[in-house]
Amino acid sequence: MSLLFDLAPFLTVAFGFLNFYILDLFEIIDTGGGESGVKEEQYWSWIFGALNFALFLLIKTVWFPGGTMASYAEAIVLTFVLSLTAGTLIFFFLIKLIRIIVNLIRTKGKHVPIDTRPLWDKFTDVQSGLIFIIDFDGKVLESGTYDGATDFYSNKMDFLINQRFNKYDIKEEKDIEQFLSKNGNWLHVLNKKGVPSIQTYFDTSRRLKYMLVKTSD
Repeated sequence: MSLLFDLAPFLTVAFGFLNFYILDLFEIIDTGGGESGVKEEQYWSWIFGALNFALFLLIKTVWFPGGTMASYAEAIVLTFVLSLTAGTLIFFFLIKLIRIIVNLIRTKGKHVPIDTRPLWDKFTDVQSGLIFIIDFDGKVLESGTYDGATDFYSNKMDFLINQRFNKYDIKEEKDIEQFLSKNGNWLHVLNKKGVPSIQTYFDTSRRLKYMLVKTSD
């Protein structure tokens, strides 16, 4: 019994890491990755863990009083079930509600709303377009029509390219502007003003730039 008594706080706190994982999986919480992201992940997990431990103490006191091993085991199991079901749902809707309220305030103040999706996922969230992969020296490494990409959590930055532009002379970043001006119409990437919609993602760790030209509506 003493062993289970000693393990109870650690087990219930450990449930907090599961709460975080589920909420992170549904993009309710985004830590952004990197060293700061790891620290933020730990903060969230410890917060959820502390709440789970408080829930365990409540359950143990109210429903399973006494010092038997069975009472501790039952309290731990019930804490686990409630934490991963009701607890996660409460955290889910509470965090979403707080974000909605904060974004309403930010919108009224003419600020950009908070978006928890990773920047990579927001960057690649387009139906179709053109993709150019460029190194920091301005050399175009790959180009073609964009047809999808891996998400941030796969830890890979892979693209699905349907049609490569090998037959065009696109070797340097400066060649892209000329290529778009000549071929933008039939590629449907120019808007009514004849200007392409371009977003660029900078990957400083790999020293690469991903230029995504969106298909016009």
